[in-house]
Amino acid sequence: MADVELLLNAPELNTGLYEDFSTQEDSLKNIKDTLDKLGDQIAIIHEKQPDVILEASGPEAIQIGDALTQLNAEWDRINRMYSDQKCCFDKSVEEWRQFHCDLNDLTQWVTEAEGLLADAHAPDGSLNFKIAGMHQQELEEGVSSHQTSFSALNRTGEGIIQKLSTTDGSFLQEKLAGLNKRWKVITAE
Repeated sequence: MADVELLLNAPELNTGLYEDFSTQEDSLKNIKDTLDKLGDQIAIIHEKQPDVILEASGPEAIQIGDALTQLNAEWDRINRMYSDQKCCFDKSVEEWRQFHCDLNDLTQWVTEAEGLLADAHAPDGSLNFKIAGMHQQELEEGVSSHQTSFSALNRTGEGIIQKLSTTDGSFLQEKLAGLNKRWKVITAE
């Protein structure tokens, strides 16, 4: 069980929540496999306990009972550590997946909105009021319906950036900043 505890405290599971998901997943799977094997061994110990206790002297029986109590407590603690780590990993994966999906959706909408705005301008750069009028309501409704998603994306993104390495955090920060700039241009027009 001490080996499992070391694995649960290994750097690959405790340094970057949003980094190298495949390594984290492999580590957690290996830990789970080890826990399953240990669980089988502990089940065998519990099966043999009544017979061993019957053959033991009074002090030995007490010592065996105490050792099993300690074993059970350690087993429960290690399983809780694993469950907490797995839950944290699953939450991070889901948060990243949702963030990435929202980022893609909003990027696509911003690109489409930029296309509509470009269509509303004549080749010389002047505004074509007829075309602009046709797209205005659609754009206003789009901005209104995406505002909450956009705010949530920025909040989630900032939270993720704080937990990334400097390099990855900077890259994601630039990507969000670029999308924010494009969003501001659309809302201004």
